[in-house]
Amino acid sequence: SNAVCPACTRRAGAYFEATMQLRSAGRRLSDEELKSLRGTLDELLDEAESDPMFFITSESAVTGGWDVVMGSKSLSRSWGRFLIKRFGGSTKETNTVVGHKDGVDVTRLTLLYRKPAFDIGDVIRLRNTDWLVAKWQKDGAILASITRRERTGVTWRDLEKSNVLSR
Repeated sequence: SNAVCPACTRRAGAYFEATMQLRSAGRRLSDEELKSLRGTLDELLDEAESDPMFFITSESAVTGGWDVVMGSKSLSRSWGRFLIKRFGGSTKETNTVVGHKDGVDVTRLTLLYRKPAFDIGDVIRLRNTDWLVAKWQKDGAILASITRRERTGVTWRDLEKSNVLSR
């Protein structure tokens, strides 16, 4: 028969359901950082179950980051959770209605991932005190004091006011 599977038709027609935007908080991502962030998608695809809708339609460099357009909303959400677990940061999700099919709204997902300006092990200055970034949390990070035996939790919003002293 001269039939083509639905996933192949969608791939050939540049179909997409989600756009993943990789950015950094307060600075541009370096080429090395972009390469490591993009590499995590390949890791995730290797570990995930085989799904014909898990495909990448296009990807391109944009000012300050990288955009990946893909065929599955669930893949982009999984990748966002994977990036937060590995690098920290936060995601913001936006859904846009692009049409109606059979009485149901057809939506496109845009997922923005913001990587923090620092990594675990960096020394930052926050509220006139030097801190070592010890661990990521869902809402922020755990900081360890440089001068005394003290640890504290800080939200992502508070960390935006910090300066990186040493990597």
